[in-house]
Amino acid sequence: MIWRDPIYDRTQADIDYAIAKITEWKRLITRGERVNVIELKGCLNLSDITRIEDNIKYLSDTLNALGYNSHIFYKTWAIDGLPDINDVRRILNNVLEIIESYHQPNDVPFIPNSLLTYQDVNSLELNLFKIKQMIDLMIMSFPKSGKLTSNGLHILPMRR
Repeated sequence: MIWRDPIYDRTQADIDYAIAKITEWKRLITRGERVNVIELKGCLNLSDITRIEDNIKYLSDTLNALGYNSHIFYKTWAIDGLPDINDVRRILNNVLEIIESYHQPNDVPFIPNSLLTYQDVNSLELNLFKIKQMIDLMIMSFPKSGKLTSNGLHILPMRR
């Protein structure tokens, strides 16, 4: 599983743009014109759900490889798949499981109870991003074979 950069900077302007674009597309479709649809940052779409699921799986797999027990329920999405309330609960519970297995950074909001607002989705993806940062820093601090000696000086990486 590969890590894909999360999107956690959605704004009301992104939502407003998405609403305007969808309204424009509907108008064009009713006139019988062909519409070139693009992904909108202000909409939670299949690529967002897939990225979130994949990033959760990535973190869980990484934590398991490092000896942290993380048990999540992963779903592969089809192109015509639509998440329902059970999928949203599963995703939120998966993130809570990762936090339970490892740690939640202090500088992020708590995991939301839903994904109904852009702030909720931002919070979820920001948590995933910060957890990955912490794991990466932890891995970078592992001493390499032959680097430590008795009474030797070893400088640990500093987080700035």
